[in-house]
Amino acid sequence: MLKGAKRYVLAPPWACKGLSIIKDKAHPSYRHSLTDWTNVAEAEADGFAETPGIDTIVHEGEVLYIPSFW
Repeated sequence: MLKGAKRYVLAPPWACKGLSIIKDKAHPSYRHSLTDWTNVAEAEADGFAETPGIDTIVHEGEVLYIPSFW
């Protein structure tokens, strides 16, 4: 991260079926979830409470490494 900070919420590949992932390659948010993770009530209603994940914030000078196929 060069400047500022960014929040990442990552789930393992095997959990993608339950994450409301956008599958349309033409969509600008392809491979992202339709659920608003910042809205706890919406996330719980979508069943995300049972989905394992990692929530982190990357700050200036830090790097987030995501292995291939993750």
